[in-house]
Amino acid sequence: MLASLAAATSPRLSRSVRLYLFTQTVTIILGEVALALVGWVSPFYVAIYVVGAIACRIASWWVIESVGSHWLERVVALAFALVVAWLAYHNMNPVAGLEPRIILPDGFLLVSMGMTLGFQAPFHKDRQVLVPLAVMWLLLGCFDFGILMNKGETWAKINDVGSYIIAITCFAWVAFSQRLHLRRQPVSVAR
Repeated sequence: MLASLAAATSPRLSRSVRLYLFTQTVTIILGEVALALVGWVSPFYVAIYVVGAIACRIASWWVIESVGSHWLERVVALAFALVVAWLAYHNMNPVAGLEPRIILPDGFLLVSMGMTLGFQAPFHKDRQVLVPLAVMWLLLGCFDFGILMNKGETWAKINDVGSYIIAITCFAWVAFSQRLHLRRQPVSVAR
């Protein structure tokens, strides 16, 4: 939560990235409160998770739209995400209580958006923000597929902290890189 807030309050962010980071921060706060109150197998928590995920995916899409991409990049990203989602679906062994109808589409969206942004991010002026977001979305999407395909206790243990570690690393990277970039800016003298 603090890492996403630090990233959201970073200087020089575009409106779309700032909206995404604030949406992510609010979603984390609401999700953690719901988790503490009712537990993760509750319909209330699932509803909070779904609404928050939808809000974050809409904000993510706005980031991609603001960066722009070629139609071929989107087709390649969607095709890749579809193949990976199909493999995950046909190798599912979900943890009790997790809902594949929620996790599978979320993983598909994250992988496709991560790839789409990843194609453009290295060539964009805000690459120090966009590259970590692309990497995070790809990793979180693959993480969702890994949860669905788990074959033992490993994913059940990793599930509690894995996605948080990925997100915290990304948000800290964004916050640090923005503040470091601000220090490197030359100071102009007004005449």
